[in-house]
Amino acid sequence: MKKLGILVFLLVLMISARAESQTYNCHYCHKKIEVKWLNVDGNYYHPEHFVCANCLKPISDSLFFVQNDRYYDSTCFATFISKRCDFCGKAIIGEAVYYNSMTFHSTCYNESVGMHCVVCGNVVLEEFFIDKRGNAVCRRHKDDAKRCSACQIFLSPIFNGSWSKLDDGRVLCEHCQTTSVTEMRIANDLIDEVKKELEKAGIVIDKKFKLSFVSINELNSNFDNFQVDHLGVTQYERSDMLGGLFTFKKFKISVLYGLPHSLLRSVLAHELMHVWLFSNTPQPQDQQVCEGTCQYASYLILQNDSTENGRYFMEHLLEQEDEIYGEGFQKVLSYINSVGLDAWMDYMIYNEEPPW
Repeated sequence: MKKLGILVFLLVLMISARAESQTYNCHYCHKKIEVKWLNVDGNYYHPEHFVCANCLKPISDSLFFVQNDRYYDSTCFATFISKRCDFCGKAIIGEAVYYNSMTFHSTCYNESVGMHCVVCGNVVLEEFFIDKRGNAVCRRHKDDAKRCSACQIFLSPIFNGSWSKLDDGRVLCEHCQTTSVTEMRIANDLIDEVKKELEKAGIVIDKKFKLSFVSINELNSNFDNFQVDHLGVTQYERSDMLGGLFTFKKFKISVLYGLPHSLLRSVLAHELMHVWLFSNTPQPQDQQVCEGTCQYASYLILQNDSTENGRYFMEHLLEQEDEIYGEGFQKVLSYINSVGLDAWMDYMIYNEEPPW
């Protein structure tokens, strides 16, 4: 939150000639003033007794400053008393802006430091919202800002080069668009990489599957009104032969096209974990166990991603708060940290109910 304030009070020194019918005592020496006086905040002084609290010399300027009921000449105030701007380092005289325990000239803040609303372009001074990449939007325009479909940062509703639009209507910010994956060849290479990384961690996916790209509308048509933003889905068909003596399962993984590289890898890990669960555990499963475990697979992949986007999506995964994906992941992570991944996988193979 940002606040505007006045750092000091700027006052004008008045020198007046005494009228013959008036007599005053000096506020400093308490003696009678014979000829001239200074009237400061209702108190009267001999001109030589109105002194700077720092250098103790008479204040002869027509302007002086007040801080904590003490008076300073302009030189001492600017040199020793006034706060310094945390941007330019110069003394702040008059109006200042306070933000994050720092103080700025209003011009320094507005031109070099302050955050501008991505919708109206004005410096946000009152209540505002900020995303993890430092983009801000004022409270009045929160609902007018676009959001990156991948990382959810605020974007201008007017195209200004800060985002691009995919064919299905989703928009990507500059960060996510740079590594956006739209070719199936690349996606197939990535899922092979992710599969090998999971195997190193002890999660072996030995079932065949088909990977395909889909649009947001195609993806949403595969869900039953879940309230969480989905990026992929894994479907499987089971066929029994000879009274169940032989069972065949076909797996199909569908993910959104255009996801940035780091996010796509984490989504592929999530969906591969679904394949393992469908193949090895009782069905249907508890949602927190299922999605929390798949989120853990994403977590394993993002741990090895040192890119800026990798760190960003890891932070997002750790901070999810919804009951299924967020709370489920935290419970699974805590359990695995306690008993180990192998023990957790063994538990899921033989149990239908969660251990918590």
